[in-house]
Amino acid sequence: MTAINTPHKLAWYYGEPSKYSDLLNGKIIWKASILLGEGVGIRFYSNNEPRPIKHQFLIEFENHTAMGAAIQMYGGMGSFLDGELDLFGHAGGYKTILCKNTVNKPCPACGTIIKKEAYIGGSIYYCEKCQKL
Repeated sequence: MTAINTPHKLAWYYGEPSKYSDLLNGKIIWKASILLGEGVGIRFYSNNEPRPIKHQFLIEFENHTAMGAAIQMYGGMGSFLDGELDLFGHAGGYKTILCKNTVNKPCPACGTIIKKEAYIGGSIYYCEKCQKL
């Protein structure tokens, strides 16, 4: 995983792009999020295609395929693990807002107590004031 290979004045990143490699490289990722905003051109590369020299974001997969992203005029990108625990069962290194750890605590946006309810065999966590039906 490589980010900011080619600097671009109108490229915005979620978090610190220099840490994306540490977050993803060499790990088996079951669930991750990659954000690509408007203005970001993405391309899939087969295992025998050359990779671009200029890019703002490039992910190489185990099967030697890759996904690259380049900013055309402006755009935003990001990558982060989406889960409460890391690969070794430790806290994921970020603060969750609505989860088992925040039930019965105040919502950070409005102060209303966060609730938990059963839903389709699992649990949901929500703020009644911020997330009205």
